[in-house]
Amino acid sequence: MTNNCRVKHLSLALILLAVIWCLPTAVLANEKPAKAYVAIDGVSGQELLSESPDLQIYPASLTKMMTLYLLFDGLNTGRLKLGSPIHFSNNAERQPPSKLGVRAGQSITVKKAIYALAVKSANDVAVAVAEQLAQTEKRFAIQMNKKARAIGMSRTNFVNASGLHNPAQITTTRDLAMLSRALLYKHQQYFKYFNAESFKHGSRTVTSHNNFLKQYEGADGIKTGYIRASGFNLAASAVKNGRRLIAIIVGGDTGVERDREMMNIMDSGFQLAGQLDNPRHAGIAPVSLDFQTGQPAVPPKRPGNFPPEENTASTSYPPSIISEGDTDIGDNTVYAAQLGALSSQESAYTLAVSKLSDLAHVTAGGSVQVKPLTLDNGKILYRARIAGLTGRQAQLACQVLRESGEDCLVIVQPIPG
Repeated sequence: MTNNCRVKHLSLALILLAVIWCLPTAVLANEKPAKAYVAIDGVSGQELLSESPDLQIYPASLTKMMTLYLLFDGLNTGRLKLGSPIHFSNNAERQPPSKLGVRAGQSITVKKAIYALAVKSANDVAVAVAEQLAQTEKRFAIQMNKKARAIGMSRTNFVNASGLHNPAQITTTRDLAMLSRALLYKHQQYFKYFNAESFKHGSRTVTSHNNFLKQYEGADGIKTGYIRASGFNLAASAVKNGRRLIAIIVGGDTGVERDREMMNIMDSGFQLAGQLDNPRHAGIAPVSLDFQTGQPAVPPKRPGNFPPEENTASTSYPPSIISEGDTDIGDNTVYAAQLGALSSQESAYTLAVSKLSDLAHVTAGGSVQVKPLTLDNGKILYRARIAGLTGRQAQLACQVLRESGEDCLVIVQPIPG
C-alpha cells in the first residue's frame, strides 16, 4: 500500500514537472509575433517610414524572393532558359503545403516554377529549384547567403529555400526591402511575375492570394508570406505619379489587417516621398506610423550634421548599398561614380538623385550616396555619388558624363557590413 502511494505521488510529481518544463515553450509558441515595417523610395533607397526595421524576424515565404533571385541569375547567365525543366526529387515532393503537388521524377518548366513561387508560394517547387541549381538545398542556402551579403543584407541568414520555419532562418524588414529593390533593378525583366494574379497548371487555374495587389492603386508587386512565428508578412511595390515605393511589413494578425496597414504605410510614404522633390527637405529622417490615425506618430526630423568621414563607415542615402560585387569583381568590392564635391549636403544629394535618374540605363541597381570630407581648414565638402555599381557600370556612367562635359570619377568602395 505504501509503495503504491509512493508510485502515485511520484507519477503526480513527474506530471507536474512535465507541465512546468513545457510551460515556457507553450507560452513562447503563443506569443504574438513582433510587428515591424519599413518603406523606402524605390529610386534613391531613402528610408521614409520605419518601425523596428532591424528587429530580427523570420522571413517565412518572403524567403522565396531570394530563391527567385538566384533562379533569375541562372536565366541571365544562360545556364537556364524559361523552357528548361526543373526536376522533382522525393525530397521536393515530400514538402508540406503550400505546394504545387508535382510527383517525384516529374518536372515543370522554369517559367512554371517562377509562377508557382511568386503566385502559389509552393514549397515543393522551392526545394526543386534549390536542388536544380545547387544539387542540395543545403548548398543552395550557402548561395543564398552569399547573394544576401552581396546586396547588403548583413542581418540575414538563410537555411532553406522555402521559408518553412527554422529558428536559424532570420532577417529584418530593412534587409527584405534591400532584396525587393535589388530584384526590381537587377532583374527588372522578370519583375512582372510578382504582379501575376494567376497561372495555369494542367487543368487548374492557380490564383494569387496577394489581395494587396488587387486593392491598392498603383501596386505592381511583390510577395506575401505567413508562418505562425512571424505572422502575416508582405513585401509590396507601388507606383504613383512616377514615383515608386517599396515597403515591408511583418507580424500582421490577419491577412486583412496586414493589407490595411500596408495601405496606410504606402499612403503616408508617398506623402513623405513628395518632400524629397524639395531640396529643403532632402534627407528626411524615417518616422513611425500610427495605424489608428494613419498619420506619422512623430513628425519627420531633419538629420543633424554629418560627422567627419574618418569617424563614420557610411553616411549615405540610402542607409545601405545595393550591389553585386560577387558577380564580377569579388565579394568585398563595389564601385561608385563620384559626380562632384559641393559645399551643401542638400545640393550634393539633389545632384546625385538627378544623375541617378538621367543615367538609369547604365546604373540600374545603383543608389544615391553623399559622403562628407573635412578639409584642413575645417570646411566640409559633400561628395555626390552614385554608389553600389559594378566596375563596368561606374566606367560607363563616367564616360557618359565626361562626353557631355561633366566631371566624374570612378571610386572603389567596400561593401558595408
